[in-house]
Amino acid sequence: MSVFRQIYNALKSDAYAKALKPSKEGVGEPPRITFKKQIDAYFKDAAARDFVEVLAMQAVGMGFYTTCASQEKYPKAEDAKNIVDAFNEDNDIDDLLQDTGRELVATGNSLWQLLTPRSVKNVLLIPIVSFQSVFTNEFLKFTETELTRQKKIKLGFKQTTEYGGNLIPPDSVWFFRLNTLDGSGWGSGVIRVLLEEYSWQEYEKNTGQYTTRTRPSLLEIKAKLDLDLIEIFEKFAGPLEAYVTEDKKLAERIEAELKTLPKYGGRLVACGKGGLEIKTPPLEPRARFGESIEYLWNQFCLGGLTPLPKLFTTPGFTEASAKAAINIADRLVLPTQRLIKRRVEGLWRKVIVAADSSLDPVKASVRLNWGAPETPEVIAADLIHAAELDLIRSEEFRKNAVKFGWELWEATQQQSNASQEAQK
Repeated sequence: MSVFRQIYNALKSDAYAKALKPSKEGVGEPPRITFKKQIDAYFKDAAARDFVEVLAMQAVGMGFYTTCASQEKYPKAEDAKNIVDAFNEDNDIDDLLQDTGRELVATGNSLWQLLTPRSVKNVLLIPIVSFQSVFTNEFLKFTETELTRQKKIKLGFKQTTEYGGNLIPPDSVWFFRLNTLDGSGWGSGVIRVLLEEYSWQEYEKNTGQYTTRTRPSLLEIKAKLDLDLIEIFEKFAGPLEAYVTEDKKLAERIEAELKTLPKYGGRLVACGKGGLEIKTPPLEPRARFGESIEYLWNQFCLGGLTPLPKLFTTPGFTEASAKAAINIADRLVLPTQRLIKRRVEGLWRKVIVAADSSLDPVKASVRLNWGAPETPEVIAADLIHAAELDLIRSEEFRKNAVKFGWELWEATQQQSNASQEAQK
């Protein structure tokens, strides 16, 4: 049996592997952690926000510039680049990528609305919190298959009822999706691991049964720790006091007056037969939580995928340690940069074809490059050598020489000085 016949029989018998669970076919898939909860964590927890900001700014904060194929390789390449540059300026793509980078790092997803899908002239960032579920085919893609046609599955992105509850077709959306290891139609970012609970089965010897235990999310543990530290501080900064006296009437009067005193700054004067003694329970010296807090903070930083926040908060870091931490963080943003570059360049190809169908976007090769273009450094010796070879005109030489601090006179002034010298 030929190879082509085997492939045909495999497809015909529906024996190919699927990426989407049958239980999710046609019903839509919500994110494991709602996007609203993830964005709330970004705004409400300083460390979570810092994780996102550090990684996002390392990925897209330096900005970008465009390049294209040379004139020799494709004569119309510059025309295609001009179309892309105009599109970027009209839609403020530089700023749009800043917010896209934040959403990608935080949630693993970002979506642009193609306001004019056919002409591709305008794009707009859709709030990630507006999405409720995604409808894909069995391969987690947005193209029709035999399965989607049989079950009449409409592909796209469904928004929450708060945003209208519409199903946005995939042709109207430019989808950025990062990290889909769990076989999901959605991507996954750094906030998710901070919000995920962890459950496991533990065997009980007494009962002979397995019980389920659940560890709260790292963000919840951190929030509880923050609250506990506040309560500990309040407890021992203003500790419980016991007023001891043998005079019953004095004790009753003090008790009544204590209820009327303000929480802070109150003073009490008392007099009685048995005297008055105030006792405060001491702080237990063995209650040292530093190691436990350090462990939890390390786990939280690991979940955030960047060591830089720890660098900012931990004393004693050397310059070498700081450089090593930055190098590690730089490697972690490379997948995000590759995804954004690939998806944006794909959109640019659509923009070029929509603007001028005679152009070939593949041959034009308009590319996104991170950072700023390198400006060649020109020294005076190079300028003089170029003038000697007649590569530049004398006027161009003079204008460039002024930039090196040379004092050059205009031609009229030179002639005047020459005539004055001749008269002498």
